[in-house]
Amino acid sequence: MFELRLLLLLAALLAIAPAKHHHNKDRPIKDSRKLEEADWWQSLEERKVIDAASVPGAASTEHVVFLSENSTIVTAQTGSTPILHCEIEGVAENLVSWIRRKDRHLLTINLATYSSDDRFFTSHVRNEQDWALHLRFAQPGDDGVYECQVSTHPPVSLFVTLRLVGNRGEKKVRRAQKKENKKEEEENKENEVEEEEEKKKEKKKEKKEKKKKKKKEKKKEKKKEKKKKKKKKKNKKKKKKKKKKKKKIIYPLMNIGRNRTILIP
Repeated sequence: MFELRLLLLLAALLAIAPAKHHHNKDRPIKDSRKLEEADWWQSLEERKVIDAASVPGAASTEHVVFLSENSTIVTAQTGSTPILHCEIEGVAENLVSWIRRKDRHLLTINLATYSSDDRFFTSHVRNEQDWALHLRFAQPGDDGVYECQVSTHPPVSLFVTLRLVGNRGEKKVRRAQKKENKKEEEENKENEVEEEEEKKKEKKKEKKEKKKKKKKEKKKEKKKEKKKKKKKKKNKKKKKKKKKKKKKIIYPLMNIGRNRTILIP
């Protein structure tokens, strides 16, 4: 592909150059530099046209559309993992690359990381339009402008600014977390107190039930004892009656005199 482009470029330059020089023979020498510059710019434009039109399989910018807003600002905390989104429609066979603008450092191309810094990586799901750049453990020096570029002819780009919140933001977050932790602890304590009270109530209920059961058992035992005593009494009375019913032995009396009597067995 590259060799084809070079050949076409050379052919275009050879076709344009002689006509220009022949046309400018009678001009003064002072204007020769300006003419050369003009020729160079014209050849550049023609080269772009040749590259876009004549090279087989060359892509154009007509079908590539950025769905994300340009010049968006992403704010994140230091130490977190900010995500820079780049939604594109009509990527086709073009390459999507992420570039750090401040040093023109190439970070990723498609899903491959080209930076020596392994904290940068791109995520993309098939049949979705988002080519998101992830930055693990963001540091204060990572803030700035990042470029999402599609390799069309000419290339098109979208820019995202990353802003990192320093220690103040972290302190605020920590304070908020402490407050939340305190609230959770208080709620847990309240729950524990309520649970203890419920346990105490349950124990009291159990004790009351046990006492009731004991009272009932005692009453039953007393009733049984009363019944037993009654039975015993009845039995005794019966025995006594039986004894009384037995025949009485009558012994004859004998007069001894002077109003004295003796029992004779």
